[in-house]
Amino acid sequence: MTVSMSRGMVRTLLLGLALPFALALGLVQATEADAADAGDFEAGFLISDDLFFDGAALTGAQVDAFIADRNPGCALGRTCIVNYREDITARAASSLGGVERCKAIAAASNRTAGQIIATVGKACGISPKALLVMLQKEQGLITSTAPSSHAFAYAMGAGCPDDGGCDTPYQGLYAQVYYGASLLKGYTLPASSHYKRYAAGAYSAIQYDVPTSCLTKNVYVQNQATHALYVYTPYTPNAAALKNLYGTGDSCSAYGNRNFWRFYSDWFGDPHGIEPLVSNGGTSYFVSEDRRYAFGSAPTPKDYAIFGSVTPVKAAYLADSTLVGTLTYMVKDSETNEYYFIENGVRHLLDQCSGGQGHGFRYSCGAAARLTPDELARVPLGNAVSSRVFVRGSDERYYVADGYRHVFTSNAALAEAGYEVATTPVTLPAALLTHIPFGNPVASAGEALRGGGAVVLGAGSSSEFYAPRGDLWASAGLSQWFAVTDVASAAMPSSGVTSFGGLVRAASGGQVYLLRERGLWPVAADLVPSSGVSVLPDAVLAEIPVMGYSLSGPVFVRAESGQLYLVADGERRRVRDNVERAVLARALGISASTVTVPTASVEAFPAAGRILAPGTAVSGDGGSTWWLVDGASSRRPASAAVVSHVASMARTVPAYWLDGYSVAGGASLGAACDGGRWLFVDGERRRITASASASWTGAVDFVSYSAWNCTVADVSSQTVGRVLVGPSGGLWLMEDGERRRVRDGSTLTQLEAAYGASTVLPADILSTIPTGPAIT
Repeated sequence: MTVSMSRGMVRTLLLGLALPFALALGLVQATEADAADAGDFEAGFLISDDLFFDGAALTGAQVDAFIADRNPGCALGRTCIVNYREDITARAASSLGGVERCKAIAAASNRTAGQIIATVGKACGISPKALLVMLQKEQGLITSTAPSSHAFAYAMGAGCPDDGGCDTPYQGLYAQVYYGASLLKGYTLPASSHYKRYAAGAYSAIQYDVPTSCLTKNVYVQNQATHALYVYTPYTPNAAALKNLYGTGDSCSAYGNRNFWRFYSDWFGDPHGIEPLVSNGGTSYFVSEDRRYAFGSAPTPKDYAIFGSVTPVKAAYLADSTLVGTLTYMVKDSETNEYYFIENGVRHLLDQCSGGQGHGFRYSCGAAARLTPDELARVPLGNAVSSRVFVRGSDERYYVADGYRHVFTSNAALAEAGYEVATTPVTLPAALLTHIPFGNPVASAGEALRGGGAVVLGAGSSSEFYAPRGDLWASAGLSQWFAVTDVASAAMPSSGVTSFGGLVRAASGGQVYLLRERGLWPVAADLVPSSGVSVLPDAVLAEIPVMGYSLSGPVFVRAESGQLYLVADGERRRVRDNVERAVLARALGISASTVTVPTASVEAFPAAGRILAPGTAVSGDGGSTWWLVDGASSRRPASAAVVSHVASMARTVPAYWLDGYSVAGGASLGAACDGGRWLFVDGERRRITASASASWTGAVDFVSYSAWNCTVADVSSQTVGRVLVGPSGGLWLMEDGERRRVRDGSTLTQLEAAYGASTVLPADILSTIPTGPAIT
């Protein structure tokens, strides 16, 4: 059972109607100039999808004009299609399996046949030309001058099975056209129970006539339109019907689908048209006029599905067109020379196509497929392609310029970088962009990009980025101050990246900060190194809050790795353990407490090896050579006397421990510190009196030791004047930088009365003081 009466009715008409009505149906021989050629009939390709599903092929006025041109005139007192009027009742949109079948139709009164046909054709996506042919092949309505009321009631033969009479509530021209069109469209939807019957792209056994004795023909149904027509009228013409194309065949001839093809050919030309989407030998093509473009890996026929399904064709069909090249997403209007991207059934206007690159997309303008204006009109117009594009099905977005695609974090970032952003972005498939290489991204200050395990901070430019070194991003907690955008590793900047460490300063100068998880920690001037401070743009640094207290030194710092350091004089020195920390704290007179900072931040201070207590005598060669550690970074050659009297302790150490200490002038028993001159004796420092200071000039070198070296030695209660007493009791008087032996019989009491208090010095200290002539 079928839903149409087309085969039965037309067969009956052919066999039993009087000649005048047969003439009205167009069933007599046409003139040779108008006649269709039976040799062009293809059972598996009755009409192209492109033509059959073109719901906007004719307007209502055009349909009425066509009917008036084909109808010879209505008999007096009769209603013909040329003067037919009927109200259109509203219909809601319909669907099948969630797929739209027909759009909604609004109510309208006193509509002509042309208006009815055009309205339904547009709503259901069936060409008004095809509907005109269906009305003619079913009831002869287009050319009839005196049609019966039955002919209008069942105008499309919809609901009139071949094995019984018409029994359907869909009666009247409007109801029949709508019902027939919705059936034809519905057959092509996968949810239809008829979808696999005479399926497109497969062979089916199709009967020649109702009696099974008439046998079948194995037909390869090429497209959906042909499939729908065979479901509607399930017979194919036999050789006899085709031999007498405008007449009758034999007892096994059926004429419905023959007549559809013949009427369409006579009225509108070749129903095959130029099928845009075709395939042959495993390759799909888009055909436009006499040009043919092959589909490659991208785009695919799916992107051009608005033109219908892919129809398998014979090589002879392809011979009528010239293979021009491979289809891309870019097409060109053959008349206006406007360029578009077509993807996913939408066309996007390119506002420029110069230098072979449409808007920087690196598609050759010269290779764009040329489509006719009518072909392009079938593709809905989307947004014009701007520099900003989004990738369908993901959160990727790019700014395309100069042949590169740039990740951008926000419209504000684009504006800050000087890009034009006053355009509406479009959404495109990833395949449209994959051949465009990545350029540098665009991110504002306060924004970060993360990709491939790396992080960079933006600065409002596509040429300026800042990358934290090591684990600084995580250990300093920078993610809490910057908005992070994850991107592909290939989209990360390939140039213009400046790395920065844990010590930073604004580009405008000023305070140096240490990066810490709580923000920027101001660093006191005495701790700022001479090198190693990174410079960041003011706007980037302004994103991180400043802590309310400073880091001053010397200070013990523990890295998050666990390593302990003493930071002083702009350098960091390793401290072995907490015991050594306590010793150093006492020697330096500083707090033994520690602060914990990110490893990458403390490592921004230049490394200067191990720390040795100031005032310690050390030897790196087993005792052959001795050095006095002066402060945190210097060592001075030391004599035995210095080791004995100045050093707080003496130790041998590995030679590499001394590598980080610069070599200064030699150590001395004399020191200039705390606003005076001092002489080291047995680990203490004795002040040289002001009255004796001039006499000691030249006797010893008064070294400007660091404050640490001065404070590490206790101050003795004894002072040093001009009168010296040797260990054996000998008396000496300091004069002009020399010690002069007193032999004139003066007593110690007399000397002290004349020159002030005396001081007893060990022999090894006396031996270092130059000797002058004795006083006799």
